[in-house]
Parts: sequence; C-alpha cells; structure tokens
Amino acid sequence: MYLDYINANSFQNFDIYSINQKIHLTNTTKIVQQKMSTNNNQTNANSNSNQARLQDKKRTQAAQPRNQPRRQEQKNQKLPDEMEKEVKDAFYFYDPDKLGQINRTQLRSILGNFAFTSMNVKEIEEEIRKDYPSNKTSFSLEEVLSIISKKWFFGGGREQEANEIFKLFDRKGKNGVNLQDIKSLFGQYLDIVISDSDIIEFIQEADTDHDGILDKNDFCSKLGYI
Repeated sequence: MYLDYINANSFQNFDIYSINQKIHLTNTTKIVQQKMSTNNNQTNANSNSNQARLQDKKRTQAAQPRNQPRRQEQKNQKLPDEMEKEVKDAFYFYDPDKLGQINRTQLRSILGNFAFTSMNVKEIEEEIRKDYPSNKTSFSLEEVLSIISKKWFFGGGREQEANEIFKLFDRKGKNGVNLQDIKSLFGQYLDIVISDSDIIEFIQEADTDHDGILDKNDFCSKLGYI
C-alpha cells in the first residue's frame, strides 16, 4: 500500500498504525485518475518498450546459468514508479542523513505499509528471515526494494492492491464498475472534474465484452495490476 494512504503515525509505531480512510480513498482515486488520463499517451510507447524488454529478457535468460535459483530473478523485478518513489520516501524518512541504512525495526514498519499490510509484526519478521538472517541489523534501500518487490510480484501483494481498488469503485458489490460508479467516486474525492467522455473512453478501451461494465479483470488489467 502506498505511503500516501497511511497515517503519519504508522511510521512512528508500526504496532499501533492506523489507516486514515479519507486519505486512503482520495489518493487511491487520484492514482486511478492519473493512470486513466495518461494511458492513451503511453499506449504506443509501452508497446515499443515491452518489445524491447522482451528481447532483453530473452538475451538475459540465455546468458544465465540454467541452475540459477528463481529467487534471484525475483529480486530484479521493478515496482511501479509511484510505488517505488513512496518506498524511497519512507526509507529516507528513517534515514534523513542519507547514510544508506535503516535498522530492522524500521524495515518492519516500512514493510507493514507496502505489500505486507495484511501481516502482523511476527509474520513480517518471518518473511524477512526468508532472505536475511535474524542477526542482520541494517538494510539498504536496494534490499528494502527487493523484499517489497518479491512480495508485490510473487507473494500476492499486487493482487491484494488490485482487489482493494476494485472494491473501492464497486461499492455495491455487483462485481462490475460502470460510468456512474467511477463518476460518483471521482466527484466525491477529487477536486478536479473528469468529463464523462474521458471516463467512457477509459471504459470502452478496457471493456472486453462491450457491455459498458468493467469486471475486475477488465478494470485491474487496464490499470496495470494484471
């Protein structure tokens, strides 16, 4: 879960952190709106970029030893840009002098706000020990990003975020999001006005069965979660 969603008290004491619901809703809505507004401009660029990344991946895989563990590959997955920025902000909150290290307690606090939100302190510690011994006391930014990245891509973190965002728009639990659902939420939590035509265009591009309603797969795929 991105840093903007979290009450500032969560950084000071993970055991008693709480989510500020209005901030959470507002920032989640803004993320959807931003992705909606930039999606058309990125379509062609993403297509070319994806082809280049696929070629690079094939070359990398061909050069790697066949017995290289999959866990090493997982460490290299890149988080969404806005999420990576929030992780860095959280890291430097604990490392204001830019010394490049945070302690284990601070690490658990950050993980509790990103992709590990459904876990308690003990469960988060168990996740850390999968990669690092219990006597390791300091962690770099790269190590923090690696832990969160593996959870996000391979441990259900991305799916959890996708489910949360879809439920936010599907308030009535009808397993579908339409123009009115999106318009209503935007109107409640955004200071700017999003035109019906922009929302309709977003729906039409994502609506695989062309019924004017986005199911979870359509909605989350359009936002890049699937």
